[in-house]
Amino acid sequence: MKPLLLIATLALSLLPAHGGDPEHFDTLYAELLKAYRRPPAVIEGTRTVVFDFKSMTDDAKDKDSLFARTLAAFEGSDTGLLKTPDDEKAFWINAYNLGAVKLVVENYPIRSIRDRKVSLTSYPWSKPLIGTGNKRLSLEGIEQDKLLKRFKDPRIVFAVNCATISCPDLPAEPFQGKTLDKQLDALMRDYLANPTKGLRINRETGEIQISWIFEKHEDLIREGLGGIPGTIHRYLDPATCEWYKQHERHTTVKYLKHDWTLNDTALAKPSE
Repeated sequence: MKPLLLIATLALSLLPAHGGDPEHFDTLYAELLKAYRRPPAVIEGTRTVVFDFKSMTDDAKDKDSLFARTLAAFEGSDTGLLKTPDDEKAFWINAYNLGAVKLVVENYPIRSIRDRKVSLTSYPWSKPLIGTGNKRLSLEGIEQDKLLKRFKDPRIVFAVNCATISCPDLPAEPFQGKTLDKQLDALMRDYLANPTKGLRINRETGEIQISWIFEKHEDLIREGLGGIPGTIHRYLDPATCEWYKQHERHTTVKYLKHDWTLNDTALAKPSE
């Protein structure tokens, strides 16, 4: 029995030092963002942060690639070690965004995660993708079961990114529990400040054009943020808020078309 005990002890000593620790996933995911996230560019008239998906896909062919190690770190994470509700929320938002990237990497080159190459029904959100332990989760499962049912925070639907140009830009750093509120509020402000996909206000006509996300998740946003009026007063500059306060009764709302084109450097308009 002693030799067997010795072998078991040696085997345990060879396990990764960070095995099961969600912070290890955060560290590698931060490296992944740093390696492949690029500054805003213009795709189909939309200004958006872009990713070098070609390089990521080429690199991912190596079994010890940064992408492979990041995915393995997530799947090996012990979620029981997450200390606070915000830690849990941040972890699953990052998981969703990694899952969307996984869809791209596994099917690249594509123009959208809705391509038939990804899903014959053009609905990739229900495909089992990633998970901790033995359970595979879909993007839909993560968003609904791990996030919205648990937290009911409308900012979640803006933070989960489907790798499309119309989604809010992913920040340069992973979401983290200790700074999550600030990160989510900053994401909302940046998104609404982007007239190519977040919000446009024509003060002469009183027409407000706002992201389709506000239409899709109307009830959630109304309950959590006070709808479009509450969102405007929370995230826009004082001058715009004052204008809206005076003209709200006479404004009309239209929703911007959601463009599912991939936020890929290969599709970006060349610099002039």
